[in-house]
Amino acid sequence: RKKEVVPKGCRLVIAHCVNPYGMAWSRRMNENNVDLNRNFLLNENEHKNMRVNEGYQALHSFVMPEHRGNRYFDHARFLLEAGWLLLTKGRPAVTQALAGGQYTHTDGLFFGGHELQQGPRKLVECLKSLGVNESNTKLKRVAHIDIHTGLGPSGVDSILADIPKGEHTHTLAQ
Repeated sequence: RKKEVVPKGCRLVIAHCVNPYGMAWSRRMNENNVDLNRNFLLNENEHKNMRVNEGYQALHSFVMPEHRGNRYFDHARFLLEAGWLLLTKGRPAVTQALAGGQYTHTDGLFFGGHELQQGPRKLVECLKSLGVNESNTKLKRVAHIDIHTGLGPSGVDSILADIPKGEHTHTLAQ
């Protein structure tokens, strides 16, 4: 079988992990409870200007209750409230409210942070040092391939790529 090589004029950069804390503790968030998938807002003002996720606002007290009592009662209450939310709002709306991320509750689920975190910041600095930035006029295109082990079945990699099918880089990514 013929080995694929990186085409002339292309650069391949492999970053193993930008969230070592999450990797060590099997969590998607880092040590600051920031979901790094929602933290790659590169302009420092983007974090300040993020719209409020109204759907998450309505669900925050449900997914992050302040008071916990008897675990059996809490579990039963959770199931009843979850059923009610799904019946009244619908599964797509609840899923979007949670998975859409949020930037208001530092203790909440899918919190995107108020500033670029250390892992993403170091990756961006590395890429800039390699010429992957807005000021590089020779740069024509960037293909970003994100391999996740946290999606789908446990231990199975999922490749997330925003590359149009048919392009040579799409073939390489597969």
